[in-house]
Amino acid sequence: MRAEGGFAAAMRTWWRALRPFSFGASAVPVAVGALAARHAGEAFSWARLGWTLLAGVSLHAAANLWDDWFDYRCGVDRPGADGGSGVLTSGLLRPGQVFAAACIFALAGGAVGAALAVSAKAWGVLALGAAGGAGAAGYAAGRWSPKHLALGEAWVALLMGAGLPLGAWWVQTGHPAWRPVAAAFPLATLTALFLHANNLRDREGDETAGVATLAAALARRFSVRTAIRFARGLAAAAFLGLAALVAAGAVPRWAGLAGLTLPGFVAWGASLSRKGGADDASVRQAAALQLAFGVFFLAGYFF
Repeated sequence: MRAEGGFAAAMRTWWRALRPFSFGASAVPVAVGALAARHAGEAFSWARLGWTLLAGVSLHAAANLWDDWFDYRCGVDRPGADGGSGVLTSGLLRPGQVFAAACIFALAGGAVGAALAVSAKAWGVLALGAAGGAGAAGYAAGRWSPKHLALGEAWVALLMGAGLPLGAWWVQTGHPAWRPVAAAFPLATLTALFLHANNLRDREGDETAGVATLAAALARRFSVRTAIRFARGLAAAAFLGLAALVAAGAVPRWAGLAGLTLPGFVAWGASLSRKGGADDASVRQAAALQLAFGVFFLAGYFF
């Protein structure tokens, strides 16, 4: 019984460290890139989509773990401060364990991605994957990293909202195109929104540690309300982008079903104003809304 309890506790700890509630931010763009190829009449394989999802989510898991490790090493995450998964500040895991796990996930994702690139003879995917892996590792890697220079939102939008759908399309078709990047624009914007919500929650701790996230910079230079307005602006941009893509025929018209999540985003933005910022519940709600948007969006490719 003790061994079972120990194993279950270890699984819960690693589940917490990996933060799987955020994986929709990588899985949905990959699916959109691949399904965009299918919708365009290009070569398509469900098996290849499955392997691409595995590669994308593995790199996302590595990024989450590296983020925890770098923030802990840089003093951003510390006992009593909000931020990250909390497995290091609470002593549930050792820094070496988290770093090693991040490397294992990155190597696994990279190996799958490389195999897909070779199979599809899509050699540019090797460079794209290497850039994605470096971007995941470098997001929070010290004072000159994107997170510390208020560039985090743009960074994740580029890597996850553009790089992942492009790679998924590329391994399906064997050639690059702008179509999957354009189709994933609303998803890229919502990925930036999710990160902004996370940074809005961690704003005070980040400021204390000298980390200039965009949320902290906006709140310091203007006000917390300005940072909240920026979050609302990102949500608005996602829905405007969705409408434009449907109107232009760049995505299936049924992808407009994602617009059904608009009331949820409006209510979420209003809750930020009432709270005067974001908390853990706000961040998880943002992840859930992002996933719901993505599921409805993807459903449009099957009508």
